[in-house]
Amino acid sequence: MDYELRKAVENSPCGRFIRYNEKLVGGAYKDVYVGFDRVENIEVAWNQIDFEGAYDEEAREILLKLYTEAHILKHLKHESIIMCFSRLFDSEAKTISVITELFPSISLRKLRRTKSKCDGAVSGIDLAAIKNWGRQILEGLNFLHSQNPKIVHRDIKCDNIFVHSGGKQVKLGGFGLAIRLIEGNFAKELIKGNSAFMAPEYYDEKYNELVDNAFS
Repeated sequence: MDYELRKAVENSPCGRFIRYNEKLVGGAYKDVYVGFDRVENIEVAWNQIDFEGAYDEEAREILLKLYTEAHILKHLKHESIIMCFSRLFDSEAKTISVITELFPSISLRKLRRTKSKCDGAVSGIDLAAIKNWGRQILEGLNFLHSQNPKIVHRDIKCDNIFVHSGGKQVKLGGFGLAIRLIEGNFAKELIKGNSAFMAPEYYDEKYNELVDNAFS
């Protein structure tokens, strides 16, 4: 969007954040706009859901994931994890907004598909880059597991790993299923995520709270 056409259409109650009319992503229930942080003097991503229309199961699930993600990320600060600045509830407009860093990126899943088509290879991604990204992901997971109580992501997959447009940095996102665990309180009922990324220990009932993240 032309910067001259960009308009401020919403302000956070504290006045720190501005939402512009420039939409990055549009969905049935969730929209992502460009915003601005007056304190840090940087652009941010303004994620917004209209909960007035959240009547069906899919909409409620998206709403719950957004709220959970904001609650978890609000207290985390690590270079390998998407940063969350604030969450806003507007009872009049009936919207919930989560303001995160604006990370110019593409999901690892989309990147693999793009590279495969361009290079004709199975993965199309350089091995050195894969090793570098893997190290960053493990550093992020180690940070999550070192929290007290520890945080388990429970949904690590290519869709939730974001590669910077420059290609050198990756960050973990998609914390909608994440939970904080008190040691020893991990239960089978807490198992969440995509079955394709679940560790074999789940099915053998020989797992602990860190199995899913390590295997994924």
